[in-house]
Amino acid sequence: MRTRSLLTCLLVVVVLLTAGSCRSGAGAPAPSATRTVGVLDQWRAALAGRASEPAVWYSIGESLAEGQGASTVESRWFTQVSDALHAADPGGGRADYVPARQRVYGPDSPWGNRYSASEGTLVMRDGSAEAGYGFADLGHKALEMAPGASLTFSVTGTSVDLCWVGAPLAGTFSYTVDGGPPVSVSTTTETPAPASRTRATFATGGDHTVVVTAASDVVFAGLMVYDGGETSGITTVDGAWSSATLAVPFLTDLEGWRQTTSTLAPDLVTIELGGNDVLQGTDPATFRQQAQSLVDMLMSLPTPPSIYWVFPYQFSPTLDNADQMGTYQDQIAQLVAANPSVGLLSLRDQMPAATAAGGGLYASDGLHPNDAGQRVIAGLVGAVVTAPLAGTASPSPSPSPTR
Repeated sequence: MRTRSLLTCLLVVVVLLTAGSCRSGAGAPAPSATRTVGVLDQWRAALAGRASEPAVWYSIGESLAEGQGASTVESRWFTQVSDALHAADPGGGRADYVPARQRVYGPDSPWGNRYSASEGTLVMRDGSAEAGYGFADLGHKALEMAPGASLTFSVTGTSVDLCWVGAPLAGTFSYTVDGGPPVSVSTTTETPAPASRTRATFATGGDHTVVVTAASDVVFAGLMVYDGGETSGITTVDGAWSSATLAVPFLTDLEGWRQTTSTLAPDLVTIELGGNDVLQGTDPATFRQQAQSLVDMLMSLPTPPSIYWVFPYQFSPTLDNADQMGTYQDQIAQLVAANPSVGLLSLRDQMPAATAAGGGLYASDGLHPNDAGQRVIAGLVGAVVTAPLAGTASPSPSPSPTR
């Protein structure tokens, strides 16, 4: 049965990796830092109640979370874990966020355009990370569409939410479904919100073509694609942002992003951040303070989500400050120890170190995981995310010291 095989594959990867794929030169790996008492309670409860209300997983992070290094969007670890979640819920509703555009790049990841066709002038806008564009959409990956510009999306499902931002470029766009009559949408709102949605319900389920055309300058943030998951099932949201640090974009407009996140109402938030802070030399104490600010924002939501921090694997020693990664991991381990609501999965404790030449689990840039590395990360993250559906407990060793 497909459901069992997908979940089993994820869990088998974890068993094999734990048994024999620790960081080179480190001997037997210490368990990844994890705290589970209460950490997954909200996620577990949401999955248990998914027949009446969607259980929402929000993945935020840097290029490692967005999928840089994966040859296709399907082979990145986030999509693999999302597919495993949905496969473990046969017959359940599904919803997946498709950003207007990804920030990944070639030659390793040539799938940045999530739309199938486009016309006219499109400008990537990085949301709250960009001066003069004070909005915080779900993925911080919106597109400014000039008048006459259009985007074509090929989707499979029962409906879509067209996601847009009203400020600072409030205007009008239209959409069509399968060549039908255009429907006009005004993005001018009396109370500008960081992210807004307009629902388009299809006459039947299956494959559909959605075309979005700008009548004036508008900011379009992508589609939430539903396949029976409008009011039940499992929703997965890619909120990662290649090149992200803790400060940019996530803390740049923390209140705006809080509003967007509150509207999404996630039950589980995975945070894969720290790699770019290492490479850019963020002061470790500042890094810890920023991490706490992010956690505090999430815990201030009306329903606080389960939170899991995914710390990156060891980078190649040829990269700036790579020898300091243990210091940054210690900062997150201390945050976990001080916040019982947060869990920690350290890829650094579970995967071999990257090398400058790449190979093995890593792409030719020596920094990002290739398709093989994506499968390994999918196994590790999937063991946490799918644990309630798999009928297994998530890993529960205490935080390990840096080696």
